[in-house]
Amino acid sequence: MNQVKVCHYSHIVESMEEATVFYEQGPILIKTLNISLPPYGPTSVRAQRLSVYVDGAKTPIIDVPIPDFAGLTHGRISQMVTYYAECSGSSVTLKWPISARSSMRIVVTNEYESAVPLAVSITYQTAWSGYYTAAVIAHSEPATGAPVVVSVPRDASNILGLVVGVRPSDSEWCGEGRVLLGSRTIADGLDMLAGTCLDTSVWFGSDRGISVATRLESNIRGHDFLGIYRWFIGGLELEEDLQLIIEQVGRSVKVQNGHVVSVRTPRKDKWDILLVTTHHRLPDVGAYNYSTADIDNHLGRRDYEKSSFRELLWATLKNHL
Repeated sequence: MNQVKVCHYSHIVESMEEATVFYEQGPILIKTLNISLPPYGPTSVRAQRLSVYVDGAKTPIIDVPIPDFAGLTHGRISQMVTYYAECSGSSVTLKWPISARSSMRIVVTNEYESAVPLAVSITYQTAWSGYYTAAVIAHSEPATGAPVVVSVPRDASNILGLVVGVRPSDSEWCGEGRVLLGSRTIADGLDMLAGTCLDTSVWFGSDRGISVATRLESNIRGHDFLGIYRWFIGGLELEEDLQLIIEQVGRSVKVQNGHVVSVRTPRKDKWDILLVTTHHRLPDVGAYNYSTADIDNHLGRRDYEKSSFRELLWATLKNHL
């Protein structure tokens, strides 16, 4: 039986520095990655990027913002326990089964404008799972009413996870667009994909759930940013190269002459889609393809973080140092 080993890393990572937090010869099977992130606002947290290189490949098979891998696309570390991730305070524990045959190198890149403290603890075994785990992210701003389309990485055998981050263009968004894999409907709406209605503040389950960043100003309804995840435990089997499609529609409910009128209406929102897939051979996946500036613009309003206790505490600590 392969004994579980532990690797530790702790360092102040400079802006734009790539920190190699793990490097071992294979076979390697990662059990958990526990990552303590800096207590800044969501832009800086989401600017901490996780890249995994295996078996001599020049392109990482995983290249995504760390909180996205846990389902927290808006960058706020909320307390949660799920099948593939666990979060508490500013710590994220990833429980994805990442494996390599001959070698593995894990890199965390700080794309924030300032240096940040980083601590990582990794548990692993000298074993091979029989497949590679890949994770890719796509940013999309489709035209009004146009579907959101993301290509599944080629030669993927299963989808393990789907994370959908959306910044609604107005307060009427309710997640009613269907989610399709090719011609197959996997959810009648994003609310069904998450397993909950979208009027909740925070909801997490073992395999699906939703995290919500809300506006604090008075008299403004709706959510500022939502992260919706669904883990397909055991994998959603794929038979061919497909596209993931999300209908960009919502529902408008109005009262006219004493009657309730409900109609489906086209929408225009901003989307981040993260897919976690398995592959029987070394996958050829696209790398992370947009910058920290794009993230900052995508997240938009962040005043709720500026006034938070964590932000105040960190500012006080920086002044003291």
